[in-house]
Parts: sequence; structure tokens; C-alpha cells
Amino acid sequence: MNKNNKNNIAKNKDGAKRFRETEKRVVAAAAAASFVFTLTSCSGSAHPMNTLSSGTEDVITSWTQSIQEPPFDFTEKAPEQTLPSELPDDSNEVVPPEDESDTDTDTGENTDMGNDIDSDSDTGSDSDIDTGSDNNSDTDTDTGTDTDTDTDTGSDVAPVVEVRTSILFETIPFQTIYVNDPDMYDDESFVRKEGVEGRVKVTIYSTYIDGVLDSTKKQRETQYFSQNRVIVRGTKPSVTTEEKTVEEIAEKYSTIYEECDTMEIGTTKIKTEGKNAVATRTYLYTYTRGELTSRELISESISERVDEVVLVGTKEPEKVTDTTFGMPFIDAAHGGVDYSVTQDFGSGHSAIDFGVYYGDPIVASMSGTVIAAYDEGYFSKDNILWTYGTYVVIQHDGYRTYYAHLSSRTVSIGDTVEKGQVIGYSGNTGRVNSSSGGPYAGTHLHFEIRKYYPSLGVYHTVDPALYLPWWN
Repeated sequence: MNKNNKNNIAKNKDGAKRFRETEKRVVAAAAAASFVFTLTSCSGSAHPMNTLSSGTEDVITSWTQSIQEPPFDFTEKAPEQTLPSELPDDSNEVVPPEDESDTDTDTGENTDMGNDIDSDSDTGSDSDIDTGSDNNSDTDTDTGTDTDTDTDTGSDVAPVVEVRTSILFETIPFQTIYVNDPDMYDDESFVRKEGVEGRVKVTIYSTYIDGVLDSTKKQRETQYFSQNRVIVRGTKPSVTTEEKTVEEIAEKYSTIYEECDTMEIGTTKIKTEGKNAVATRTYLYTYTRGELTSRELISESISERVDEVVLVGTKEPEKVTDTTFGMPFIDAAHGGVDYSVTQDFGSGHSAIDFGVYYGDPIVASMSGTVIAAYDEGYFSKDNILWTYGTYVVIQHDGYRTYYAHLSSRTVSIGDTVEKGQVIGYSGNTGRVNSSSGGPYAGTHLHFEIRKYYPSLGVYHTVDPALYLPWWN
């Protein structure tokens, strides 16, 4: 390799270093120009919320600068340097030809075939062909004669540096956040706040040298952040179930009566307690939003029915005769009135007269059988019995009681009456003292007790005061 080639190598290395520094300044200028262009193009535009477009290339700008007059001279002489006589085989240095005839025609379009053909006019017959592909085919022919002829026209063309700027917008998806509300049912929900997507502006700076992509840089700027979507949902179960066990009567028991001769008539006794057949059922209740919607039988058991047995007495009770006398009316001790005595027994009067009010009840003084019961007018005035008016006579054991001057009677001859039973009502029939006048004049009860005297074989009047409880 001759001296001229060495000088060219040194010159190109120094020029390439200065070219890279120039390229950095050009890229910085292109970035500034793109930023100004972006601000200008965005002014007056709609709010990004209304023009959101995910992954859409909104703005594409291209900034191209052709460096016709680089800040350095590729033709100037490089300082003398001592280089090795031969470059190592693995050297990455590019040895430009002595005579470079690169012609770039800029038609407004970048047309780069990627094929560079360099020709060396060298008497040593060195021929390098670079197709721009990865498979390089170099053919060196050396005749052994080291005669180099460098043809330097002195017209080095600077590379064309183009910075293309593109702007993209990326969408930041929003997230959905759920807020639980214990007062709402789990099948209810509503959107409390709608979500908003965020947006990121991505500016891409692509540097092309002679139409070939050399480097790419990205700048990301978040224009606005996403806002989460808020959904309120209920947590209270809308459907609930509950098991309930209830007892229901499946069949009622019957009552069976059995006679018992050891028990007195009118008495009863339960021999076997009756039990209904009871069904114990377990239901599954289903409630929807608190309202009962279904009831399902899930288990059941029924108890045995037991009929009730009742003993009924059939034994005749021993008859006990009350031989004591009671008052012939209902006195105050038994819920009535203590009537006054209007005339005592004696002095030709064979009874005690009581001032019982007209129409008040008259009762049997002792249990017995009715042997006389007549209404007023039954006897003529030729018969002394007419003076009794309407009257009743009751036969007792060894005694007879008379109840005269009644307004009406309730018993007839042959009736059996009990002590205290109503037999008629007070009045003023027969012979009474009606001098006071009026429909109720002379109203009273004429009460007699006649005792049987076996020796005489007759019943004779006695003083009732000797037998009635008021005086005994």
C-alpha cells in the first residue's frame, strides 16, 4: 500500500469522526423542530378526551436536512501519520478508493438501491465489488507490480441526513373497581362512576442517512391518566333459605265412653288420655329479597293416635232426705230479699204471712210431692178453700206445707219438687185485705206448716217459726 492510500485512510477517519459530531447536532435540531411543529399542530385541537384514538398515528412529520457544506473539509490534507505497512485481516476500517465517484441525485424521493460499486484504477489490478448485501465477494488480483494511481477529483459529497418524526397515541385502559354495599342485594349493582381511558403521546425520531434507517428514538409523554370505573354491588344475599320444623295435627283422637258401676250416676273419670296423631314436618323455606317464595317438605314423621277413654258412673247414689225446712222464698242469703213478716202465727191465724212483692218467686220449703195445686175460682165460696185463692200443697215426710194467695203456680198435682225449687209467684188472690186499694193491694204469702199426728191420724197446723231457719 503506497503513501497516498495511507493518507486517504487517515483523512477519512478524521472526517468520519467530525461527521458523527455534526450528525448529533442535526438530530438535536430536528427534535426541537418536531417539538415546535407538534405544539403548533396541537393548538386549537379538541380535548384529547374527545379525540381519543388508541394506536392511531395522528401526526407524521418529516424533517430533512441535506448537509451540502459540512463544517469540515474532506479534501484537506491529513497530518502525516505513521501507519503499519499493512492493515490486519480483521480490521474494520474501510479503505475508500482513491477516486470516489459517488453521485447522489435528490429528486425528493429517497431511492437507495443499497448497491455501491467502487472501482480502483490500480495497476496492481485490485478490484473490489460491494453489493451492499451480507455476502461480500471480493476479488483481488495482484500482478506483483505495486503501482498505485490515485485520482482525487477533490469533490467529496456529504451524506444526506434525514430525521423523520412520527407521533402516535397509546391508550391507557382503565380498571374497574368494585365497592361492596351490605344494604344492597347481591343481584343489584349500579355504576357510580364511569371509567375514562388515559392517553400517552409517543414521539418517534427516525434518523435516515442517505435514505437508510440509522437509528430510532422514542419519547413518551402521558397526556392524561386513566380514571377507574367504580361499580357498587350488593353483598346481601338476595335468595336465602331457612329450615323450620312445625307440628301439625294429622288426625284428632276420638272419645270412647265406658260405663262403670262402681261410680255414682253423674260422675265421670278419664281412664286413658287422648292424644292426636301429630305430624312433625320439616320444611325448607326459600325467601327472595325477604319475601317467602316457596316451601318444600324435606322430612315428616307422624305419631300414633290414642283415643280417649272416659268412665261414666252408673251406680245409684244413696238417697238422703233433707228433713230441714228452708224459707219459702229466696232470701238475701241466697241472692234474694229478706221480706218482712206482716202477720205472725196465732190468735186464730194458722200461718205466718210474709210481705213478698207481687210476682216474686215462691219456692218449696222442703223436698216433697205436690198433692194439691188449684187456681183461683176452682172452689166456690161455699168451700173454705176458696179463701186460699191460687195455692199449692206439698207433702213431706210427716209434714205438709201450704203456699196461698199466689198470682200463678208452676207445678201440678203429682210433681216431685226439691227444696228451693220455684213452685209459683206471689200475688193477692183469695181473701186478702185490699182496703188500701190498687191492683196489688193485699199482696202477701200465706205460709202454713201442718204436722202429722199418728195418734190422732190428722195433720194439724203448727207455728212455722219453730222450723224455719230465721228463728232456728
